[in-house]
Amino acid sequence: MSAPIVNAVVLAAGRSRRMGRPKPLLPVDDESFLQRVIRVLQEGGCRAVIVVARAGDDDVVRQAEEAGAKVVVNPRSDGEQIESLRVGLSEIEDDAVAVLVQPVDHPLVTVETVGAVLEAFRRTGAPIVCPVYRGVPGHPGLFARRVLSELSEPDLPHGARSVIERHRDEVVEVPVRDAGVIANVDTPDDFRRLVSGAC
Repeated sequence: MSAPIVNAVVLAAGRSRRMGRPKPLLPVDDESFLQRVIRVLQEGGCRAVIVVARAGDDDVVRQAEEAGAKVVVNPRSDGEQIESLRVGLSEIEDDAVAVLVQPVDHPLVTVETVGAVLEAFRRTGAPIVCPVYRGVPGHPGLFARRVLSELSEPDLPHGARSVIERHRDEVVEVPVRDAGVIANVDTPDDFRRLVSGAC
């Protein structure tokens, strides 16, 4: 029997105000954050990757398309992150049974972690699956199709986390040794730590 089809949405439409330059284009090893995130999701088992970008971010669009991802522009990228997620979800494949959600500013997540999250979903059929590093939940989070409509509800005070909390008793947590699931690169100091290997 073939494996369930899972898509991924990469959130890359933020303004990067605190970083001072576009986070998707920051280098990690010999790739940009965006290139690495797309590759890891593809190699981890996602059939399609949808990148949500800002209008006018031509380099982000180019890199995403060259990496084999589909790009969709969020016209309201100054809004909450949940708005970008909704834009991305509108482009998932009809036969996808779940979606992995990955912010571009968590670039150190490994292929093995993506695979572990997908395997947990295939094994359990849980509505939500997330990796956990030393007791702390991280990214990417997986949402089964049966809960995707909840992410479009207007009253989500904490964005996607509101949906996660609603299904708290059904969430499957996957312990991983991958500190990248919680390594959020948001400021120049965060980036310096990443470059120095401290993340």
